[in-house]
Amino acid sequence: MNRIKAHTDFAGEIESGLHKMCCIGLGKHKLALEIHSFGGYGLDKLLVPTAQRVVREANIKAGFAIVENPYHKTKIFKALTPDEFYTEEKKLLKTAIENIAQLPVSKLDILCIDEMGKNISGTGIDPNVTGDLGIRGLPPKTDAEIRIIVVDDLTEESHGNAIGVGQADLITEKLYNKINFQATNENVITSAFLERGRIPIVKKDYEEA
Repeated sequence: MNRIKAHTDFAGEIESGLHKMCCIGLGKHKLALEIHSFGGYGLDKLLVPTAQRVVREANIKAGFAIVENPYHKTKIFKALTPDEFYTEEKKLLKTAIENIAQLPVSKLDILCIDEMGKNISGTGIDPNVTGDLGIRGLPPKTDAEIRIIVVDDLTEESHGNAIGVGQADLITEKLYNKINFQATNENVITSAFLERGRIPIVKKDYEEA
């Protein structure tokens, strides 16, 4: 079971969903390291055939695909047989992308984010909204132009994993003090995109930031 949604690192016909769950979800840390060791190429080109190998050779009976609306509420819940994964996930991804929350304007001097976190996006701050992938050399995912990002807090559901904090320019002491560096570093290093773990300027509180 997984949400079908736009991935935070690449764009393709299949991004984050049942294929990713079959590959990286079931493969755990070892397979996550293997796929991510190839960078964007691993996610874009190797994730689907690896997942299809898992489906062929493991005891996969069915998949449950979830598509959310812009408010993170369930829009679609669909049961699929393994031979439907590829064709149906492609269709559901298009619907998911159409339902991503977007900023009301494309150009901002300052974006203030009350909370970032793993339960909001796999990278803490969703590049499908802000545009910035936080990865050196890769183009933005949207046309948003944001000069400065300020983040006030880290969600409790993140359990201290602050991957994506490197996409911010300023954070508060409240957020900084919640960072579990072991969990954050492990996630960042596994992803192979080290920029996302960098610590921004730390200010006393949201107002000062």
